[in-house]
Amino acid sequence: MAFTVTPRASPLGVNLVESSLTTALETVSSGATTFYYIDIDNTSNASDVHLKMFDGTSGDLESGVPEMALKCAASRREVASFPAGITFAIGLTIAMTDGAGFGVTTGPTNAVTVRILTS
Repeated sequence: MAFTVTPRASPLGVNLVESSLTTALETVSSGATTFYYIDIDNTSNASDVHLKMFDGTSGDLESGVPEMALKCAASRREVASFPAGITFAIGLTIAMTDGAGFGVTTGPTNAVTVRILTS
């Protein structure tokens, strides 16, 4: 599913990016971006999932090393905020997998909704 970007008036970020992820890599930003808030809704899956975030306009789940990875427990919704922001200098590409390790390319059974507040 394609992601949507909704402009927001916020002291932290101006775009709310929302996507329903399976495994496919999705480019959130094709230029430098900072994100401040992330919401991962994994309530539709009975196993843990891992959001992998790459600094660039593409990523490689087989051999690439993500800049950041966040785990969301099975059947849970996890929210985190980063008041100082986390900057991706080239761009931001994300993917969802069912394992934490590098080289894991399999996605969750059901799509996971991810919301990211960026500037």
